[in-house]
Amino acid sequence: MSTEDWNALLSSEVFKEFYDKELQKEAQIAVKPQETKEEQDMVATQFMEFEAKIKEDPILKQAFKTWQDRLRADEDYARKTNPAFVQGVLMLDLDSEPSTPLGK
Repeated sequence: MSTEDWNALLSSEVFKEFYDKELQKEAQIAVKPQETKEEQDMVATQFMEFEAKIKEDPILKQAFKTWQDRLRADEDYARKTNPAFVQGVLMLDLDSEPSTPLGK
């Protein structure tokens, strides 16, 4: 991008508004309150239910195993992928047998 293009972008009202909103989002993320124990338990239960669904479907299970292998082997690919997604995929225990989620 040329200097002229960048200067034009910076003077754009639309860009300024977008930039301000992005800064506000970042500020909100930075001051997010701690999750409660109940929220943590709910997230853990939902994750376990999701994991169980993946284990029950051979196609999904293979797809997630492939992702796990690629994310572990290809650091560049993992860096370019959303960190939350990478963490979630790598947390899946796909080698054990399907089990019922907590509370069921």
